[in-house]
Amino acid sequence: MTLEGWNTPLRQKDSWDDLAIKAFYDFVNQFPKSSMADDALLSIATLTLEEQVVEKLIEKLIKDYPKGDRRQEAEKMLR
Repeated sequence: MTLEGWNTPLRQKDSWDDLAIKAFYDFVNQFPKSSMADDALLSIATLTLEEQVVEKLIEKLIKDYPKGDRRQEAEKMLR
């Protein structure tokens, strides 16, 4: 049974993807120098459906983490 205004049977307003995206954004904001920040940005890009947002995230990843281990994957996504 689903209550009106709730998206999931767990009675949470946000989808799992929305919660993951928020968590990844929070991580990048709190730990921008982490070696995993580029992983978080790429994760957001793969969960996001808006092309413009994906492109900006990929460009940010390439610019801000040029030596990151996810750079090549990000460059492929940008093409």
